[in-house]
Amino acid sequence: MNTAASVRVCWSGDLGDMLRRDGPRALGVNFLLPGVNAECHVPELVALSEPGAVLIINGKQDGLYPWAAQEKTRREILRVAARQGRRNRVRWIYFDGPHCFHPPQQMEALRFFQEFL
Repeated sequence: MNTAASVRVCWSGDLGDMLRRDGPRALGVNFLLPGVNAECHVPELVALSEPGAVLIINGKQDGLYPWAAQEKTRREILRVAARQGRRNRVRWIYFDGPHCFHPPQQMEALRFFQEFL
């Protein structure tokens, strides 16, 4: 079953960069699935959502997902999206704030869903 559209909020960063910076603190529950991270990181998880549209919203001040980890993942996701031929359906938005999902980001998500659902 394919999902027509999804939004990831404050949950996109390169695992290696996060572990080097924060060690075990970087391991949220999403990284604890046995064996998954040996084969699949955030760019691959987004790639699996093909052909669906994906919006990724991250805060520039996010203490859990450092800027360098976010940017590395963004570049890889956009490369994968281009190879899949869906560059126009994979978008990334940054806001100047911490790890949160406040009304302005919620409105961005709603607009995205209105466009793709």
